[in-house]
Amino acid sequence: MRKALYVMVLWAAGAQAGQCPVTPAQLPDFDNADVYSAEAFTITARNAQGMLSHRGELWLDARYSEVTALGEDVLLAKKAKGGFVLTDTRTGKQADVPYQVYVPHMQNGLLQVSDGDLNGFMDRTGKLVVPLQFSSILRFSEGLAAVQQDGKWGYINAQGKQVLPVQYDHVYPFYEARSVVKKDGQWQIIDQQGQTIATLPYAGVSYLKGGYAAVFNGDPLAEDEAQSARWGVIDRDGREVLPPRYEEVGFSGYYFAQGEDTPVASEGMIAVKENGLWGFANVAGKVIVPPRYAGAAYPFVQGLAVVEDNEGMKGLVNQSGEELVPPTFAQIYTEDQQTIPDSGLIVLSDSKIEGGGNQVWVREKAKMMASVYTNVLPVGKGLLAVEAKEGHGWTLYSSEGTELTPVSYQWINTFAQGLAAAQRDEKWGYIDETGKEVLAIQYEAVTPFQGDRALVKKDGRWQLIDRAGCVLATQP
Repeated sequence: MRKALYVMVLWAAGAQAGQCPVTPAQLPDFDNADVYSAEAFTITARNAQGMLSHRGELWLDARYSEVTALGEDVLLAKKAKGGFVLTDTRTGKQADVPYQVYVPHMQNGLLQVSDGDLNGFMDRTGKLVVPLQFSSILRFSEGLAAVQQDGKWGYINAQGKQVLPVQYDHVYPFYEARSVVKKDGQWQIIDQQGQTIATLPYAGVSYLKGGYAAVFNGDPLAEDEAQSARWGVIDRDGREVLPPRYEEVGFSGYYFAQGEDTPVASEGMIAVKENGLWGFANVAGKVIVPPRYAGAAYPFVQGLAVVEDNEGMKGLVNQSGEELVPPTFAQIYTEDQQTIPDSGLIVLSDSKIEGGGNQVWVREKAKMMASVYTNVLPVGKGLLAVEAKEGHGWTLYSSEGTELTPVSYQWINTFAQGLAAAQRDEKWGYIDETGKEVLAIQYEAVTPFQGDRALVKKDGRWQLIDRAGCVLATQP
């Protein structure tokens, strides 16, 4: 396998000099492929999965029900009949995992495993290095993992050594060398030596992430308004930033949907809810945007945040409290298809204003582009795929409103590594960021480029190609 990889590297060098390999290497049998990460492609055959490196190395045959890259050059494959296999992609060595895996990623070089009741950790070779002894484990953070025994919590390091004793009623992961714990009914902020930084006089406290934590008094589950929780914010030293007077604080709704922990502040701003409406305060405790939006629990990104009215229509505000775009659009998103503005071009779609259609907000100019399109999608930094009229095909536009492609396509994918797959007449090719068709429309299926490699299907066979279109490996 390593010899094949070496030969392919030499072929790549030849391709850069304008010469394509005469005899491509051989790819394994699979039916479909997709990008898994910057280093790998997922391959499927007969509803089973495998994995191929972006340079054409076969890491796993397509015979598993699921394959996950754990990081640190380790793959976890779920067998069709149950059980797991660990594969070290550097050596090709495999090890059976005779346990359940609930957290499919490596943490400090360790994989959390369970027998259904107790939990421990296994290393990349399949050796059980921390015995199954904990009823629950929180993931590693800053080298420490919270573990539970007999109803109490403590912390261990990556060697399984107990760093802080099992004595806490409630714990969170460490962030920036601080954590929030509850001991003997009292919330505290502690450091990694277990020293108390601050004692907290609240009924409840959230994660201390990004330097701030949400706190509350009252009962979050109470139906009686007079007894319901009121929320505020503290900093990493326990100082009160916002008193517990709000119905909600922070961006918990957004981050919960993303499966992430909850940072309370975003770019120095905190979402606050009062009388059923959202606004924003800064971390100095000053209200910048008085609560007036039905929904505003989106984080600030590069100085902008999405806000919503009572119909779910979206707009944009900045950190000064200015409403740059009124909440009149059904969706706001960027080239990564997120509803958070994090790039130069922000698409505002499906305006409720008659004739508003789909528009584009250009961040650098803080204004709308003049044109109104039937459909528009951000596909790269400063680049848009535009359908001027329904069913008339997609073309590539710049943020200046300049049409870059001389022909229209059935579809234009998001750019990756400077190239985007484009479809015409049911076939695929690739265009660059100037709109030039650099690889001809000839493939039945394609993946985005990863580095200088992509998988394409031509004449029923999958091929690994480089940016020049040279075939480096192919199915027989």
